[in-house]
Amino acid sequence: MSSARRESLPAALGLRLGLWYAGLFAVGALALIAATYGLLAFSLQQRDREVVESTLGRYARAYERGGLGLLERVIGADRAGGRYEPLFVRVLGGGEQAVYFSMPADWSDFDVARLAPAADGWSELSTDGSRGALEVLSVRLADGELFQVGKSTEPRRELLARNPSMVLLAEVRYRDSPPSDLPESSPWWQRDGTGERIPGWAEGSHYLLDWHDPTFRTQVARQAQAIVGSGVVDGILLDWWSQDDDPDRLSLLQEVRQAIGPQALILVNAGSSMPRSAAPYINGLYMETTIPSRADEADEWHQLAATLLWAESNLRYPTLNAVETWTCSAEPPFAVPCTGHTRDRLNRMRTTTTLVLTHSDGYTLFADPNGLPTPDHAHNWYPFWDKSLGRPVGERTDRADGGVQRAFERGTVVYNPMGNPTVSAAHTRP
Repeated sequence: MSSARRESLPAALGLRLGLWYAGLFAVGALALIAATYGLLAFSLQQRDREVVESTLGRYARAYERGGLGLLERVIGADRAGGRYEPLFVRVLGGGEQAVYFSMPADWSDFDVARLAPAADGWSELSTDGSRGALEVLSVRLADGELFQVGKSTEPRRELLARNPSMVLLAEVRYRDSPPSDLPESSPWWQRDGTGERIPGWAEGSHYLLDWHDPTFRTQVARQAQAIVGSGVVDGILLDWWSQDDDPDRLSLLQEVRQAIGPQALILVNAGSSMPRSAAPYINGLYMETTIPSRADEADEWHQLAATLLWAESNLRYPTLNAVETWTCSAEPPFAVPCTGHTRDRLNRMRTTTTLVLTHSDGYTLFADPNGLPTPDHAHNWYPFWDKSLGRPVGERTDRADGGVQRAFERGTVVYNPMGNPTVSAAHTRP
């Protein structure tokens, strides 16, 4: 063997090993992308199914109480309130004849005659085109009639195509949980003086968990570690973080951060409050603000803006904040009543969006309030959000007229706080 050939062997071997490791990295990256995409698709499917299950329960109860008349009034009220998601609704009576049928006109390519009418539970109806599938839940009522509600998978597919690089967070429950999550005798429930479990979230029929118990805090940290360790989420969300002065909550947060490491994300839902004790351990706030909750909203919006600015400057890097305001007020004092097409109140959507764009690098959501009988956080997608501004080219600027503006690569955003007089914005080009 010549000297030149021997000298070329290490270089060739190094190249092959480099290509081999590059190939393994590429395969691993593709597998992680596929797993993340799969988890997102599963999460969206679960959300769609929760909507169908909740809607079927409400509609079926209305039908059993008041027949077709009450059913039509309930569906009409959902549509009038702008909270109606496109759904297939059918009631089959004796002989499996349809006594009620409703389906969006542009779903005509779904041949619902092919649905097996005798089966309870979930079924799926596909089309020959690219629309996707119709996922249908069927329940047999006490009188033998079959009640069906279904939802198309097309919006889910469009959402995945629109943003397959979403940041994924998994909620870890530590404050409350449904009674099915633990045995009734579990020591991890909080209990009153008589030994009964303490209600936690009335709307969901949840009970309080005992985060004061060190063994429970350790279990929460282990759950967070397992979830993040799966590699298919970017971090976790801890809800109900309004009591920032609770030392046991802080201990829980410290254990979670220790368990998942410094790189994974932690967000907490603290509303419009500033969780100063939690700041060293969290990357951001999910600000479920309940705005509008008072007739005079100016103070609410001012507090929201102040908290958002604080969160952008005082939390861990990378910082990720998200703001949610509501379309109306579903609870007393009903500052903005939930009547009419509440999701069409575009001034509120624009106010929320421009506040977030000028005061942060975060995210925004304009959604239905929790107090409605429909699923929480339901919302529309607005053409206003399709605009591509590019990256910000500077920080916000406080205007002399009380507004706030911020320049982006392809435009300028102006935020006019609630209660401020009208402001004007001049454009140098179309």
